[in-house]
Amino acid sequence: MPNRWMKVKRMQTIRTKKVNSFLKEEISKLILNNKIKDPRIDGLITITDVEVSKDMQYAKVFISCIGSEEKRVSIISGLNHATGFIQKEIGKNMHTRYTPRLTFYYDNSLERGFRITKKINEIGICHEEHKKTEAEISHKAHKEHRGKHT
Repeated sequence: MPNRWMKVKRMQTIRTKKVNSFLKEEISKLILNNKIKDPRIDGLITITDVEVSKDMQYAKVFISCIGSEEKRVSIISGLNHATGFIQKEIGKNMHTRYTPRLTFYYDNSLERGFRITKKINEIGICHEEHKKTEAEISHKAHKEHRGKHT
């Protein structure tokens, strides 16, 4: 029996990944082709990830966009307002019993990644400066030590 359940779970995982990928592609096309007529949905918007629930009834759609906090909130609000239209359009091409109910969220992982990279670089620069300073002090101390013994 365990093998049967493992096979079912693996198939669900594969199917979930396919649905995630399909939703990401279809929503991206709708945004790219300006099919969503809400004026709040403009600018550079990227679908960064989609997470479908195990029962495929719900999907979280994560987006990234360039702009102020106010602009981000406006875009998310516009996308959540247009979910009925988006779901209907996706349902035309999706061959499943249900089209997942979509909810849009802002994905700040790219910004977090940039901040972390910047801090790592700053630490690296500080570390290099510290090593250089230590080497200079060591070199001076070595010269002074040699000067005393000659």
